[in-house]
Amino acid sequence: MNPIEKCKERIHFIHAQIESLEHYLPATYQMLMDELDHQNLTLKNYELETFYRSQSDEYNDKAIDSADQVKTQESPHE
Repeated sequence: MNPIEKCKERIHFIHAQIESLEHYLPATYQMLMDELDHQNLTLKNYELETFYRSQSDEYNDKAIDSADQVKTQESPHE
């Protein structure tokens, strides 16, 4: 399971725990909310990292394709 899916699973679990509180327990509720915030932050960091990595890979692929085209145009077939 990848890190993004793990975070989503944790967030789902925390939501279920919050909904299952039968009585309002301020300390427990606050702890769960803090953990939920932490997991949401971690998830967003993973999503941004994945997005930037894909953008970088896409840029590198285009740069390689452009370099290959230039080489093909410069070297005549002998």
